[in-house]
Amino acid sequence: MKKVVSHLVYLFVCVWIVSFALPPALTAQTNGVPQQISALQARMTEAETRLTATESRLTLTESRLSAAETQVSALTTQNTNQILRIVDLEAQTVPVGTIIAYSGEVPPAGYLECDGSEVGRADYPSLFAAIGTTFGQGDGFSTFRIPETRGVFLRGWSHGNGWDPDRASRVTIYPGGAFGDHVGSWQDHMFANHSHTTTFSFFNILGPYQATVGANGVGSYGVAGSATGGNETRPRNVSVMYAVKY
Repeated sequence: MKKVVSHLVYLFVCVWIVSFALPPALTAQTNGVPQQISALQARMTEAETRLTATESRLTLTESRLSAAETQVSALTTQNTNQILRIVDLEAQTVPVGTIIAYSGEVPPAGYLECDGSEVGRADYPSLFAAIGTTFGQGDGFSTFRIPETRGVFLRGWSHGNGWDPDRASRVTIYPGGAFGDHVGSWQDHMFANHSHTTTFSFFNILGPYQATVGANGVGSYGVAGSATGGNETRPRNVSVMYAVKY
C-alpha cells in the first residue's frame, strides 16, 4: 500500500511539473527566438539587396568596359587605315626608289643613305621591287645592294641618245649589278681625248717650230711644264647626302 501511494505521489508530481512548471520555463526561453530569426532575415534581405546593387554596378562597369574596348578597337582600325593611306599618299607623292639630295647627315624617316649597303629583301620589299639588283645582287637570294653615291656626281641615263659615248663600257659597282647603258652602272673618271699645241717664238729658217703634246701619245719632244692642280678635276661643289626612298 505504501508503495502504491509513493508511486501515485511521484506520478502526481511529474504531471504537475509537466503541466504547470515546464511550459512557462520553455516559453521564457523561446520568447526571443522569433525576434532573432526576424533580425537575421532582415539582415539577409539587406545583404541580398546590396549584392544585387553590386551586381548591377558590376554589369554597368562591364558594359562600359566593353564599350571602351570597342572604341579602342575602332580607333586602332581607324589609325591603321590612316597610316596605310599616308603610306599610299607618300608612295604616290615620292615613289619608292627615288633618290633625294638631303642636307643632313642622318637620313630622314623612310629613307636610307645611298652608301651601297647590303640590306634584306624581306626587310625592304617595296624598295627591292623598285630597284631589284640594279646596284648589286647581295648574296643572291635574301639581300640586295642599295645605291652607292658617296663622293660621286650623278649622271642622267643616256638611254640611247648618244650623249654618253662610252655607255657600252660602263661597269657594275658590285657583283650582279647593272652595266652598259643602264641605270646603276658606273664610270671612273677620264679626260676626253685631246692634244696640245705649243708654239715657240724663236728664229728658225724653216719657219716657226711647233710641238704637239697630249693624251693621244704624240708630241714626245721633251717639252715639259710645271705640274699644277690637285688630286682630281672637279667643279665647285657642296657635299650633300643622297638618300633613297624605301
